[in-house]
Amino acid sequence: MAKVNKVLGSPMEMEALPLHRVKITLPESISPDGVAIEGLLQEGLSITYSPEYTTVGEMIPFPAISALEKGAASAFGVQLFDGITTQKQYTGGSYIDITVNIKVLDYDGSGTPMAYSKLLAMLCQPTSLKPGVVKKIQKEIKKAATEIPAVAADIISGNFGKNEKLEELMKSNASKIVTLEISDYIKFEEMVVTSVTQTFSFEQSFTGPLFAEFAIGLSTLRVPTASKTANYYKTPKESRVSIGA
Repeated sequence: MAKVNKVLGSPMEMEALPLHRVKITLPESISPDGVAIEGLLQEGLSITYSPEYTTVGEMIPFPAISALEKGAASAFGVQLFDGITTQKQYTGGSYIDITVNIKVLDYDGSGTPMAYSKLLAMLCQPTSLKPGVVKKIQKEIKKAATEIPAVAADIISGNFGKNEKLEELMKSNASKIVTLEISDYIKFEEMVVTSVTQTFSFEQSFTGPLFAEFAIGLSTLRVPTASKTANYYKTPKESRVSIGA
């Protein structure tokens, strides 16, 4: 008699479960025809957060206290001040790193695995320079150097949208920004591809490999707030947890 998984059900029911579909929407500069990377998730999804912490001992203005506590611990094996200087203190969030493993089958002989390989490679590599572009870049760099103080002042004052140069700087890597969607429950916008491993099948079709497997590493463009992060996860409204900014 077939065993029944208490969570997923019988083997027949598990086979009927819908597969997780991955879609990576590419920037227009890479894919002007609107072609997206689409495939079936092959392994469990890994999402990594690495928040930053320091210790109270590194923050207090009395380094002698921290030194005294460390000395007592190393010399006598005791802990002073109830270990208060070793308490972790949150100092900031982290980029969100995601790894997806997908398989793409050339089921209709259109060469989709090779086409996707090319698009992913273009996301990782720099574009070539046309004649005369180098001098233009050098000119822009010199011009930007004189405007750094003004940009810094706007960052400090919070006038992000009022400085055109700052806005241009923040959009300068738009040609590398992608959107990651997994089925209907996860959607991460403003992601960048940090790594790609392409594995082609030994079996061949009329237009190249019969299938290809892609291990794609992605990371958020910037460190998102808690409320923005919550919006990446598409949970039912009745069970959605309210999270502050």
